[in-house]
Amino acid sequence: MGGLEFVEKLRSDSENPFRLVPVIMITAYAEMETVANARDIGVTEFMSKPITAIALNKRIERVFKDPRHFVVAQGFVGPDHRRSQKDELAGANRRETPATFIN
Repeated sequence: MGGLEFVEKLRSDSENPFRLVPVIMITAYAEMETVANARDIGVTEFMSKPITAIALNKRIERVFKDPRHFVVAQGFVGPDHRRSQKDELAGANRRETPATFIN
């Protein structure tokens, strides 16, 4: 099983107690399609090889010090894609489908 398949199974299993654990994906395949697929299945952070211990440590710290809200919506479970949180969204930016945010 590859990393993307693992995260997809992890996020989609509502009975899994680790469903909302942050996932840092490290891969040598950093094409835009791979990054987009990782984002769309619920990867929390993405790193492309080669990486350094310092870079990995910074990413781990970021996951804990600046955690993202988790979204549970039809067709998606994972971290909110938006880095900056807005209290009220209107117009074209307003989400049409209701979602649940989990801290």
